[in-house]
Amino acid sequence: MNEIQQILSGIKGGRYGFPAAQRLVADYVVKNYEQIPFLSITALAQNCGVSEKTVVKFCNSLGFEKFTEFKRTFSAYAQSKLIITNKLSSAPAPDGDVFERTMRQDISAIEKTMTLPENREALSDAARRILAAKRVYVTGGRASAALAALLASMLRYLGLQVQELLPGQYAIYEADTARLTLHTYWRLEDHEHPDDFAATTRKVRDLVTDAIERQLVSDVPVATFLSGGLDSSLISAIADANFTAHGRQLQTFSVGYRDNRKYFHATKFQPGADAPYIRKMNEFLHARHHWVTLDTPELVPALYAAVDARDLPGMADVDASLLLFCRQIKPHATVALSGECADEIFGGYPWYRDPAVREKYGFPWAQSTAYRASFLKPGVLGSIDPAAFVDARYRQTLAETSVRPGLSAEEQRMRQMMNLNFKWFMQTLLDRKDRMSMYSGLEVRVPFCDYRIAEYLYSVPWEYKDYRNQEKGLLREAMRGVLPDEVLWRRKSPYPKTWNPSYLAAVSAELRGVLADPAAPILRIIKADALENLLASGADNPIPWYGQLMTTPQTIAWFVQLNYWLEKYKVELV
Repeated sequence: MNEIQQILSGIKGGRYGFPAAQRLVADYVVKNYEQIPFLSITALAQNCGVSEKTVVKFCNSLGFEKFTEFKRTFSAYAQSKLIITNKLSSAPAPDGDVFERTMRQDISAIEKTMTLPENREALSDAARRILAAKRVYVTGGRASAALAALLASMLRYLGLQVQELLPGQYAIYEADTARLTLHTYWRLEDHEHPDDFAATTRKVRDLVTDAIERQLVSDVPVATFLSGGLDSSLISAIADANFTAHGRQLQTFSVGYRDNRKYFHATKFQPGADAPYIRKMNEFLHARHHWVTLDTPELVPALYAAVDARDLPGMADVDASLLLFCRQIKPHATVALSGECADEIFGGYPWYRDPAVREKYGFPWAQSTAYRASFLKPGVLGSIDPAAFVDARYRQTLAETSVRPGLSAEEQRMRQMMNLNFKWFMQTLLDRKDRMSMYSGLEVRVPFCDYRIAEYLYSVPWEYKDYRNQEKGLLREAMRGVLPDEVLWRRKSPYPKTWNPSYLAAVSAELRGVLADPAAPILRIIKADALENLLASGADNPIPWYGQLMTTPQTIAWFVQLNYWLEKYKVELV
């Protein structure tokens, strides 16, 4: 490994510990090293949104005395990589190598686009039309979703008004009138449930099994996430049976954290550690299992990569850890199955089952709007009222919820709860999963999100779903015999987070570094004293930032992400 490869690897691995401004330069260099030979120090600073002085400090941190020395060294490396790339593009593809054939086709398509006059003209015309448009709609699904999101973010960066089509929507454009109208083609509709409990369990078993088996169809390697919880274990068990029947071995993956066994303590939302149940499943399956263990030095730099992947500050280390996890899976599999959406559809979250929380007005997982708004400086919001905005979205969702006449108050509320979770909480988790996985080159499929399951479960009586007075009791009963009983009836435990105090210390140090920079963009909108109070609160702040898991360490990490996002995207308040 030469000098520049070592530097790039060190940057990716978080070896240098750059301040926030220098990290912008580092991220740009990693992604665009081949452009360095053609950039002046002024151009590089402008591209990164930093000063020329920051670029010089970045070069110094890497051991270069001057920018010219840094540029000269990178020029030699870029030239060597270009030669390798040219050789690759002209090399014959091995027979039967799908990846090589696909890459060759992509290279050919790009070359035609860049060389054929008609294509270049069409591309230029498309660009002119987009830039001249008053409003741009971008849509993309599955494999094209990440490209659509990238295009949307680039267009927003250029100042265009870009809007997204929501799930279940389509748009019709009328060329004569230049009018674009949005329509909804699918929504959850309430109806009389036709089946008794026994028939319901049989139907659920058939639907879930079929949904999982459908998602196993692929011409590339398929693996599964395995946390030892109900949802991922069911997927892994059914996938394992399918693979075994066809003479293949399934690969399963779990994620954990360094020293979590030492620091973990049970809570209402995380009643127990995953590892014992993962081991139980390892004994039960015929699969090859991979243990992925993450540590603080990896998690903190990944916060910034997670913002790159989402194009927004997200769920802090809950995002970052998933991104790192997907990177570990990618060398072994191209497709992975995961257990999202079961909790939303089968009523697994605590707010479904706790009457005090269930009946509380507002989004049950987001009850801290006032707390979040308290961090903002006076005048930042202008005429925007956060509480009124959230309330309007809540009431709109309730108004759009399908509830047939004659239902009890409890059944009406459960329809509302499912629709709230379906349209908001589930969308957040699916967006997270899609962004982090596709950014790592991994396609993640979610069998429980099968529309047939959602349609059927929407009208199922709550007493069925809450069988044995346990979360997802219906699903557990329906899948009896598929899993060991210890796993089948295990209490719900959410996606794992690190309990290591080193993580709190590390993200606190990152935020203190931001506060020490008078030019940090976050200080234009966030009260510095509020951030200082957050840093002083320790790990015991009782107010979650979002959901169940985002407590003090995650809240601090979110503000670190926010500052990075403001810097990278050059966000200005207008």
